[in-house]
Amino acid sequence: RRPPRSTLFPYTTLFRSDIVQIKLEKEFEALGLYYERKRKQHAGKPKAQRIDSERCGQVALAFYHKMPLEAKNKKALIFGDKYDDIFSEETTAHILLLPLRLFEDAEGKRVQEAKGQNAWLRYAGYHILYALRLLADAKGIQLDFPQREAIWKLYPVARSAVRKARNAAKKQQRDDFEDVLFFKSSLAKSLMENIICGKSTPKAKPKE
Repeated sequence: RRPPRSTLFPYTTLFRSDIVQIKLEKEFEALGLYYERKRKQHAGKPKAQRIDSERCGQVALAFYHKMPLEAKNKKALIFGDKYDDIFSEETTAHILLLPLRLFEDAEGKRVQEAKGQNAWLRYAGYHILYALRLLADAKGIQLDFPQREAIWKLYPVARSAVRKARNAAKKQQRDDFEDVLFFKSSLAKSLMENIICGKSTPKAKPKE
């Protein structure tokens, strides 16, 4: 395990030498990919084959740990309080690749569709990823890399669920509603869970 963070060594130094991180780098290498434990570690390699450790942490936080808001807006958690959960001894390259590839697929859709009435997609990437996880759970699809295509087929439903959550908040808040603020709030996640899982609907709080 990692040495305590209270040591005199810089945290980034501890991170780079972490046994789990080295294990992941080797596993990705076996897949023909280059896992970057530190920024631009494999700068000379093709971008499509480079895997950023921070982005892995973000998608894992949203997908496995059900924290889409924090994945985007509280990245310090990845190498802080949530590090041992995200990068545990059980974490494998394929565990990280599943949400990473799903997120990349969703980002491809965002680039094509985030304009006009769909401009809200610019802010919704991690929430759509979380919606994919909720839908996979609801349909009994295992969160395993071989199930990537089965989970990705749920994208239209996931997108629709996030859109419905966004529209519900907009209807409640009216002129006070802003997409960027909605997806920075816990309300986005709560409304999505209500739509997908049938939980009670929370009320939006008006801006002061």
